[in-house]
Amino acid sequence: MVRGIIVLFILVSCLCIPCVYADLDANDSTLKSQFYDNGNLIDEREIGPGLPPEGWIRDANVPILAEISAIMVNKTDVPALDWSYGCSATSAAMYFGYFDRNGYPNFYVGPTNGGVFPLNNSVWGPSFESQGQCPLSASQLGLDGRVSKGHKNDYYSAYGSTTDPYYSAWSEHTPLDCIGDYMGTNQYQNWRNSDGSTTFYYNKDGSPLYDYTGNESVKGRDGIHGMKLFAESRGYSVLTNYNQYIYGYGGNTKGFTYDQYKAEIDAGYPVLIQVQGHTMLGVGYSTPNTVILHDTWDYTYHTMTWGGTYGSSPAMQHYAVGVLHLSPAPVVTSINPVSGHIGSDVHFNMTGSNFANGARVNLTSTGKATITTTGSLSGTNLTGSFTIPSTAVAGMRNVSVNQGGKFSNDNIQFEIKTPITPYVLGIIPGTGSAGSIIPVKLIGDNFTNGAKIDLSRNDATNISTTGTLSGTNLTSSLDLPVSSKQGLWNVTVSQGGRYSNNNVQFNVTAPVPPVVNGINPDHGSVGRNVPFIVTGSNFGNGSIINLTSGIEKNITSLGILIGPNLTGSFDLPLLAQKGLWNVTVNHGGLYSNNNIQFNVTAPVPPVVSGIFPDTGKAGTDVSFNITGSYFKDGAQINLSRLNRSNLTFPSMLSGSNLTVSFNLPISAERGLWNVTVKQDGLFSNNNIQFNITAPLKPEVTGIYPNSGLAGSTFPVNLTGNNFATGAIINLTKIGQSNLTFTGILSGNNLTTPLYLPPTSSIGYWNVSVNQGGQFSNNNIQFTINPALPVITNLNPGGCLQNNHTTSFPVTITGTGFDTVPALNNVTVDGSVVSYVVESATIINATFPETVDNTLGNHPVIVKGISGSSAPSNFVVSANGFTINASSDGIGWINPSGVFSADPGSSLSFTFNPTAGARVKNLTVNNEEKSTDSPFVISSVDKDYTIRLNNEPLPGVVISGFSVKSGDGNTVTFYDESLGGANKWKWDFGDGATSSEQYPPPHIYAQSGTYTVSLWSRNDLSQSQVVMGDITVPMSTGADSVLFFGP
Repeated sequence: MVRGIIVLFILVSCLCIPCVYADLDANDSTLKSQFYDNGNLIDEREIGPGLPPEGWIRDANVPILAEISAIMVNKTDVPALDWSYGCSATSAAMYFGYFDRNGYPNFYVGPTNGGVFPLNNSVWGPSFESQGQCPLSASQLGLDGRVSKGHKNDYYSAYGSTTDPYYSAWSEHTPLDCIGDYMGTNQYQNWRNSDGSTTFYYNKDGSPLYDYTGNESVKGRDGIHGMKLFAESRGYSVLTNYNQYIYGYGGNTKGFTYDQYKAEIDAGYPVLIQVQGHTMLGVGYSTPNTVILHDTWDYTYHTMTWGGTYGSSPAMQHYAVGVLHLSPAPVVTSINPVSGHIGSDVHFNMTGSNFANGARVNLTSTGKATITTTGSLSGTNLTGSFTIPSTAVAGMRNVSVNQGGKFSNDNIQFEIKTPITPYVLGIIPGTGSAGSIIPVKLIGDNFTNGAKIDLSRNDATNISTTGTLSGTNLTSSLDLPVSSKQGLWNVTVSQGGRYSNNNVQFNVTAPVPPVVNGINPDHGSVGRNVPFIVTGSNFGNGSIINLTSGIEKNITSLGILIGPNLTGSFDLPLLAQKGLWNVTVNHGGLYSNNNIQFNVTAPVPPVVSGIFPDTGKAGTDVSFNITGSYFKDGAQINLSRLNRSNLTFPSMLSGSNLTVSFNLPISAERGLWNVTVKQDGLFSNNNIQFNITAPLKPEVTGIYPNSGLAGSTFPVNLTGNNFATGAIINLTKIGQSNLTFTGILSGNNLTTPLYLPPTSSIGYWNVSVNQGGQFSNNNIQFTINPALPVITNLNPGGCLQNNHTTSFPVTITGTGFDTVPALNNVTVDGSVVSYVVESATIINATFPETVDNTLGNHPVIVKGISGSSAPSNFVVSANGFTINASSDGIGWINPSGVFSADPGSSLSFTFNPTAGARVKNLTVNNEEKSTDSPFVISSVDKDYTIRLNNEPLPGVVISGFSVKSGDGNTVTFYDESLGGANKWKWDFGDGATSSEQYPPPHIYAQSGTYTVSLWSRNDLSQSQVVMGDITVPMSTGADSVLFFGP
């Protein structure tokens, strides 16, 4: 007796799921599971579908707001929607629709109501279930101008259904484009939500749960996180988003209070109101404890008591809220300067709040072109510059900021003033030599920043530059080409279409050859890049510095002018001649002296003087610095040890040292390794050593997720200490073979894809890490839960309508069936049927005779301890199953055509290709079958589409053509021959012929019937002729096509 009790206890223990706890309320159908995440107990709730309850009356019990002292967000601007494919997505659509009408115009971008979200969804009409429709909550083909499948088409079958229509039928739509897409609503395959439902997560203790994503690896999408993702997809950022139980629910003392709700409304934020099985939108309040809301069932307001119940049959208990705050719109308080002249560049500083880097700054005025630029965040202000075009009209402009579709106020103004004429009094210096860059200052009046400075003369192209306003003067640099005309040039300034006087002159003098006084350093070894400075005079930016030596190819560098000197760098080839090379400078065809020399020396091997740090643990990432001399960027670092393979890494030159980061393999031998550097085939000394030490013992503190289904693959994250990339992660259980995976270091944690074989033992497995022979603790556990049941076959798979007068047996074959009957649940059309579990792969069910009353598919679902199977359809047919048998034009199949067959009946098909052809394949429901005739279906159990496809024998041409009508008696002929014909002869039946493959359109002189023939062949084939009669005209006023042959 005692032994029996012990056995029973073990059985129950093995079947429990450790992430689900005993305090689940059996009467709370919305509570799917509870689990721990980082020490917090989390509730998972599936909300929906949230349809109007039985007996509900539209527009009933509407409060008179004036009589209850209502406080609202903006009662004239909050949309009220009828239920549209899920109460949670519909409430979220009302939320975002409100903000679309209040400063966030990107939420709704469709064509209705001028692109502004309407106050209700009547404009989109009723759904096929006589509920509402809304493209913001659930996009769909044909709604709001959509021309492709959307959310409703892909995910929704009927409220409560777990069938996603796209699954195994077509690719789901991309990108995500509506609220339901992001919240996971209706998506069973992606997020395990039945039609009309959305999942939300809550901290059991009542504290807020912010932006929760911790269950997504096991297909758990939190609805409030989905709302955040939708807002971000529209270009907006979210300050905060969270779910929270209300204060007192379940006895908690940390929950959301009525005062917090009122504060949200006062701040202009609607709030999701969660009652059991339904989501609504709170939009106002009336003290002391009344919530004003939209319930998704009509277009008006309703009320409920905070913490009370809503509706009846059943009364739905209020238990939680959802809160989301969008980032606020920018506010402009001032701009400095407050004016600018036409044609000028204006640098501005804008004060205000809520600015973001990259915001667009606009100057606007009705009927005038907008002036716009991009601002940069500087502290809390925006700075930037804009150009006032020469075509701008003087007057006041409104200043506004647009960032992510959010627009600021526009009551701050900027004045555009008429352009002013600049006046030049003088230029300092007044002379400069051709080929030089001369810093200049223009003295005068009425200059604007960005004004154009020109040197001009009648016989030359202008030399131009842009001026920078410095006080009342303009400063700039004149780049005088070597080829500049020598003599006086007129100086003018232009800005905003206004030109200055041109009586001030600048004298361009003859170019002066460059003079080289020295080069530093004056030597360098081959194979190295040598930075240098050339001292001297008369240099120009972009001057060419040459090293020359007899017949050797010049070594050349482009010079950059810094002060009076040139800087650059020489790449000295490994094969360059050693010795002295002459240094010259070429500036615009003017050459310097060549008596300064640079010594090219032999290559110098690198020298290693130290390594820091000089130790590292196997299996860890190490960054170190090698000190020494004569190093090159990209030099190879080697760690070597007797009888061991080298550890080799590329390096980077940092100053005069080498830096490198690499991973010390977990298998690297512990002890001292010699450090060497190799570059250009030269090796450094090897007397510097690096010590590889044993790795620290790894420690595992957690694994997330901590459970998974047998037969599934998903990523896991191990938290702990002392991990390394390549560490071996083991799942162990007494009496079972280890499940082993290779970890990848991510931060301080290990990640890996975890594959749990379908045959994995159910229950607890110990988690441990092996790192280079160092083993972690093994007291962290992972639970393998039974795989989701899978239905592979129903026998029978269907029946004729009204075929049964009593209940009848159906054998369900599949995998993952729980052998404890109490843990299974078999439904047909959503109703539980009786069954007997024969094994983990067979269930004998009894279907009620009423199943065959209705034509079509009847979904069968097996629910086990881990969840439900995908539905498998029991098909009820009117007149048996449909058979569609056909062949292409060069073969035949018998029987052929579309006809009915009784379930269980036997069919035999004979087939053959025509002369000159052979069978290519026979497909049955798109699967290739044996090409042996006949093909036999021993027992018809579904619809069949049978297709015989043939092809010409090698070297055989099978003639064929098509005919397309044109206007009047015009007919166009097309060659459709198979087998690679290269010769054709047409006879159009009226005496006309053609030898072209595609003859031009043929016009018959008279109406009538004509026999048309096509003879086609190739160089290897027999001649083939196909004939056919056509009546001309073929069809009056419309195209018509006929085919003859294959």
